[in-house]
Amino acid sequence: MISFGLLRKALVFAGRYPVVVAAVAIYGYYLTTTLDFFEKSHNTKFTFLDFILQFDSLFWMWITAFVFIKLQQSRENQFQEERRRLAMQTHLEKSALASSILKDITAQLQDTINNPLAIIRLSTEEMREKVKKDGDLTRKLDQIDASLRRIHNAIKDVAMYESTRILDMIGELVKLPDPHPSRHDREVLDT
Repeated sequence: MISFGLLRKALVFAGRYPVVVAAVAIYGYYLTTTLDFFEKSHNTKFTFLDFILQFDSLFWMWITAFVFIKLQQSRENQFQEERRRLAMQTHLEKSALASSILKDITAQLQDTINNPLAIIRLSTEEMREKVKKDGDLTRKLDQIDASLRRIHNAIKDVAMYESTRILDMIGELVKLPDPHPSRHDREVLDT
């Protein structure tokens, strides 16, 4: 009795090397039909039609082998396409998660920092009204306002980075991989 392990190894071999399996089957059949042909040809007179009928299934075996190989290639292409699709889906899920986290952090930063900045800005405006004539205090208030603008712009830059990242992610979606990559592209993808 053949063990399942040996059968599994034979199926894996047939899946990896379908051409070899098809060639062994075809030439094995060819050998047996040739031996049968020589045995029958010595006993009876063979016509051309007998010759065609003796070897007609060889042509069908070649066609079957060709179809089998094409099916194997089709299954391999489907497997590669599914692998690319899953990789793209995983990438999109990771990007969406990163975008969500960045959006939450940005919103938290804007609330946590912009509210005190607004209070400081209002306070500096009130102080500026009270000390219009004092040049040193006005310069210091200008420095505070400039620092407030830099902090506010830094927070806006983080929010813009999030928008840019989302646009980049959409750009990656538009650049879907070629469904029929060249041989070189397939070799690069396999490595």
